Amino acid sequence: TPFAPPEADAAFLSWLKWASFNFFDWNYVDVDGQRGTVLEYYADEDKVSLSGMGYAYAIYIIAAEEGFLSSEEVRRRVKAMLQWQMEQNWFDGSGGWHGFPHHYFRVDGSNYWPDVSTIDWAMCAAGIRVVKQYYSGDPEMIQMAETLLDRPDWTVALADNDKIAMGFH
Repeated sequence: TPFAPPEADAAFLSWLKWASFNFFDWNYVDVDGQRGTVLEYYADEDKVSLSGMGYAYAIYIIAAEEGFLSSEEVRRRVKAMLQWQMEQNWFDGSGGWHGFPHHYFRVDGSNYWPDVSTIDWAMCAAGIRVVKQYYSGDPEMIQMAETLLDRPDWTVALADNDKIAMGFH
């Protein structure tokens, strides 16, 4: 019998939260006890997507609110993910350009593919903004979030027509 998610709105939303959490929980990697990340998908144990990180930040906060993980474990994972990103150099081409991170990374934080996708950074930044808001009383989390959000130089991402370029390298 093919799987079908629940049809009732409340049941569907509950299922969606749980299913989303499961993906990001199963694909979380504790890199070294201080840094953590989430795999792009289970079949590639070394590929991390920038946009996936943004979704992971948000789903972990939902996980805390729904009781899927303890608030302490969620804070530990979110902080580890922020730390993982903090240690990348987004300026010299090794981890990004002009303060924008590369689209894909290896689990160790090194470059997987040397391109910048502004839309993927926007999705990641949205997740970081959720972290900043959720931990609004936590100076350490706010400082890490602000540091990452302040890195990109948006003036270099503008195309000749003043629209944001899709990406660059």
